[in-house]
Amino acid sequence: MIKISPFLAVLFFVTLSVLNIQGQDATFSQAFASPMTLNPALTGSFDGRLRVTSIYHNQWTDQLNDPISSYSASMDMRFPLGRFKSNKQNALGFGVVAITDRTPGINLNSNSLLVGGAFHKSLNLQNTQFLSAGINFGVIQRSMSYQNIFFSDQFNGLGAYDQQSAEDLPENNYAIADLSAGIVYQVSNKNNYGLYTGLSFHHINSPNSSFYRTEEFDNVVIELPTRYAAFIAARIPFGNTVQMLPRMNMAYQNDRLDGNAGTTFRFMLDKYSGTAIHIGGWVQADEHIDNSLEFNYLVGMLGIEYSNVLMGFSRDFNFNQINTLGKTWEVSVAYLGNYDDELVLCPKF
Repeated sequence: MIKISPFLAVLFFVTLSVLNIQGQDATFSQAFASPMTLNPALTGSFDGRLRVTSIYHNQWTDQLNDPISSYSASMDMRFPLGRFKSNKQNALGFGVVAITDRTPGINLNSNSLLVGGAFHKSLNLQNTQFLSAGINFGVIQRSMSYQNIFFSDQFNGLGAYDQQSAEDLPENNYAIADLSAGIVYQVSNKNNYGLYTGLSFHHINSPNSSFYRTEEFDNVVIELPTRYAAFIAARIPFGNTVQMLPRMNMAYQNDRLDGNAGTTFRFMLDKYSGTAIHIGGWVQADEHIDNSLEFNYLVGMLGIEYSNVLMGFSRDFNFNQINTLGKTWEVSVAYLGNYDDELVLCPKF
């Protein structure tokens, strides 16, 4: 059995009670395949020395000629501490993550470059319990195009909008600083049971996201709202070849609450080559203004694990009839260097 200290048990239940989700940020169906964007404390949270991840999200490909897309790529490293002074193997994690979110039409683009660090404190001599705290700090750059925006004074009377507009438009490019922080608790044992849960706070500094930020436009301030997020996941083995990996991911931002919950199953095909298949899915829901809960879509996921490489493909199936034909899919790839074992839980897909 897994033993959890009273303080960490409280943290576990607090995590369960936190309501969630992503409002204005780029979101990924395979949230655990992009650990540094999920929670800064997951930087360096894996058994190994190096992790490289990438994920691509493409939304409504059959409804838009130029679909909505999001992309994230990260690299993080883990450095063990104190192994020569004690049996407790504390560790530091350092990493960098790049995020791109692109909306077609006016080409509203958001690009982030963040550096992160985390400290992983071992809570017992067996190194099966860790409490981690981390931060991400960097820059968000946003831009938009005026080429596809037309005003009434541009109409030439013959069916075209090709005249010069008198509209006074602001600069279409700016950069702001961004700060996020998080905490994660994880526990596992020699029997391969595991649990991890975390809380995170994104855009703590609430940077000004207004294009009308200059004196010419009266220094308009529109704060990028803080996103409060929580997750919980587990690993439950069934024999030596099958594992169930349930998870729940939640967040709250800009008065919008949403989250997803479900599970995947990992089937080990070849222990020596490290070949395994992940199959599963989860549902996504959000809260309406009237406090009602609506289930928006079902996510189906297929993952392949070979040696140190993981590849995942997911497809969203909409419950909302308006978006029934909307195709949304996602692809993720991860590489783990100097991979050891699974006593420290490593987020997957």
